[in-house]
Parts: sequence; C-alpha cells; structure tokens
Amino acid sequence: MIKIGLLGAGLMGNVHAEMYAKMPDVRVTALGAFQSFELRKIQEKHPQIKAYTELDEFFNSGIQVVDICLPTFLHKEFIEKSLAHHLDVITEKPLCRTVQEADELLELNQKSEANIYVAQVLRFFPEYIYLRNMIKSNRFGALKSLYMGRYTGLPGWSINNWLVKPELSGGTPLDLQIHDVDVILFMLGEPQKVTVKMRQNKLHIWTRYDYEPDMVVMMEGGNDMPPSFGFEMQYQAIFEKGLIRYNNNQNPPLIEFDEKEKRVVNLNEGDSARLDKHIPAGDAYFVELSHFIDCIRQKKPSDIVSLESAARTVKMILNNLPN
Repeated sequence: MIKIGLLGAGLMGNVHAEMYAKMPDVRVTALGAFQSFELRKIQEKHPQIKAYTELDEFFNSGIQVVDICLPTFLHKEFIEKSLAHHLDVITEKPLCRTVQEADELLELNQKSEANIYVAQVLRFFPEYIYLRNMIKSNRFGALKSLYMGRYTGLPGWSINNWLVKPELSGGTPLDLQIHDVDVILFMLGEPQKVTVKMRQNKLHIWTRYDYEPDMVVMMEGGNDMPPSFGFEMQYQAIFEKGLIRYNNNQNPPLIEFDEKEKRVVNLNEGDSARLDKHIPAGDAYFVELSHFIDCIRQKKPSDIVSLESAARTVKMILNNLPN
C-alpha cells in the first residue's frame, strides 16, 4: 500500500484525491491545508483522510509520498520540506516560480535519494500523444507549422486571488501557456529562436518558436475571455501531406485530413493503438498519477516527465518574457 499525504485541498487537490481513490493499493491517508473550508470540503468526499494542522505531524504520519497541490509560490518550500523527510514528491505544475528556484531544486534533487515528479499533465492527454506520434511516424511527412491555443476567463476561485497576481503565480505565461510550451518542448525540443508578445493587461500572450529548416510553432494563451466563455484548448498541425485539427469544445474534437479524405479520429476505439504503449488512452490525470506511482514503486525517476525537462519548461518561459 502506497500512503500519500496531500498538501492543498483546492481544485487540483480534489482532482488528485479523486484519482487516487480509483487506484488499487494507493490511499491518501493525510491531508494538510491552510484553509479550514478546504479541509471540510475534501473530507466530505473522503472521510477516511486524516487532517493535520501541524506540519511535523503530517510529515511523520507514516506517509511515503507527498502530493503538493499548493499555490505556485509555495512549491519549492514544500518540496524541500518533503525531501528533508526523505519522502518522494509529486507536485502540480509549474515546478516552481523562478529560474533560481528551478536551479536550486535540480541541485537539491541530485543530493536526495527521493524523486520529484512534476504533473505536466498535457504530456498524458491522448490527443497530444497522438500528435507527437504523428510527428515521429512521419505518416503525413514533415511537420511544417503548428498552432496551439489555450483560452479561459480570469481565474477568480483562488484564495486571496493568488492566481491573478503574477508575482505569486507567474501569471498567464507560467500558469496557463506553460501547458503548450511544455508539450512543444517535449515533442520538438528547444527552438532556434523565441519571440514573445503580451498584451498590456498581461493576460494574453503570443509565443513564436522558430525551428529549422522551415517550421514555425505559434502559441496563443489568454486569461481574458468573457466569464461565459468557459475553457478551450486547441491545435492545428500542418504537415507536408496532411493536417490534424483538435478542439476540446468541438464535436468531433479530433479530425485529420490527408490528400484523399477527411477522417474523424476516435482515440477510444481503434485509433488508441497508435498511442504510446506506456501512455494508454484514458483520463489524463489518472494516467499521469498512476505513472508516477509506478515510478515510485520502482524507485526510479519518470521517463515521461523528468525533473530536468520540467525545470527547462519553467526556464524557457521566464527567460523569454518581454520587458
């Protein structure tokens, strides 16, 4: 039995608790949160979880893994505390708030026997795995251009509005567009040139990655949609001999076009065979956390989201922000 201590009981803390509840031989046994209403909310669904108000009691409660779903600016502090107790760590994205923190965590991890696993969940979404494999397979020829979009309204659910304070969350680049940046680096590696532009309100960002010999990636992210808009993520990949288009709000969401026909891609049926064998189709959060638990059981780092790659994503974003 893997015993998990969960730090943070907001939106993602609840998602993680739900995923662990579906896994055999995994149990969230300890909960630490800084807001009493969060504790009550998660314990209503998971009454078996014991809440701790003292951190020492939390860390010494018999847990083997700490899952950090706290605000971004607290990630590094509690990763360090967890490693000091020789506990493996799963942390929500982003890894940390600053480049210096990323470097310090990389150095700290080299000295620790425990592992840090970073929940860059887009790497586990079937639609993005499908795109990665289509690029690798060369079935449509070389990738010529890729557009990625991610849009939502201003997040108003965070405690004390920490999400809308760039000094705490990193703002739209580090909290929202990080998903697309991370998966692009995962698929294509580092670009030769980076160009970034943001609106004056700092809530909308355009990022261009130039690759050789003749390929461009454009990413757009916005936290300034109307409240009624909801959430949307999308991509359009243009190849030499085809095109793939995905939009989570359209039905069907995933379509590909080749030289002869337009075809709906159904990743819940036959097309799922073309996903990575070690990343099966299914709920991305469940697949992601199950993968981390398997790595913990084998006492090895993740071969899908290495700490180094998660740190690289943070650095790529922060080192290229416009003044």
